[in-house]
Amino acid sequence: MSKCLSYALDLGLPVFPCWDTPANKKTDKTPLTKNGFYDAVTDPAKIREMFTRPCLVGVPTGSVSGVDVLDVDPRNGGREWYEAHKGKLPATRAHRTRSGGLHLLFKHLDGLRCSTSKIAPGIDVRADGGYIIWWPAAGLEFKEYPPAGLPEWPLWLLPSMMSRPVAPPRPYPRQTFENKSMERQIEGLIKTVANAPEGERNSITYWAACRAGELVAAVQMGAGLAIEIITVAAVRSGLPNFEAKKTAESGVTGGRVARQSGWKRCGELDGQFGGRGEEMIVAPRQ
Repeated sequence: MSKCLSYALDLGLPVFPCWDTPANKKTDKTPLTKNGFYDAVTDPAKIREMFTRPCLVGVPTGSVSGVDVLDVDPRNGGREWYEAHKGKLPATRAHRTRSGGLHLLFKHLDGLRCSTSKIAPGIDVRADGGYIIWWPAAGLEFKEYPPAGLPEWPLWLLPSMMSRPVAPPRPYPRQTFENKSMERQIEGLIKTVANAPEGERNSITYWAACRAGELVAAVQMGAGLAIEIITVAAVRSGLPNFEAKKTAESGVTGGRVARQSGWKRCGELDGQFGGRGEEMIVAPRQ
């Protein structure tokens, strides 16, 4: 039995496998499952089916697992904030990360979602809509659970963590295509963008928009619809609407022009998908 499988079985939390490729930053720590952290399971038989190769153990954060995480990233200034405020933080389970950062675990706060540098530069929150790598399963240093279990988030942090209520995401544009193969390809593009991990959302959105632009060039869909579909998916992944639309417009235009002129395909990500590109964009119906 592999170490990651053994740890996944013993953890008692929803888990899913992630790539362990530190030499390739584009794939490292990304999900090995088709639907990302949405595929996390607790059933031992399903865990054994998932963890068939050496990998990292991913755990979804938020209401799914009951665990939120304060992510201290020293590469972006998080160490300074942590050193200044650690005396006010309650004792809790802590994981050292491979980049030298720190994950501090708390009970899930209802309604809390992921955020990046909202508290301070280099201080991120992992909650609903996100996941973490469970670094102790990879042999990294950790501090055990307190005797009383995970603490609540400290009250003094709440004002800087909580977002104002936002309107529900707008639905995807409704469109029926006669070409079912193309319809599956579009569904795959939507799923790939919507599940894009933080830090890769803009580049994956551009890649998908380029592919949609190629469909526009082939007169298989209109440019306006292609832009709208990619924009909505990117907003659902966490990109601001303005950035999502701008990236979608740029990618659709680039993909259309490249296809029509015979230039090199736009938006190629140098093997980011590890040879799985076609599998990811032609996703089967659920």
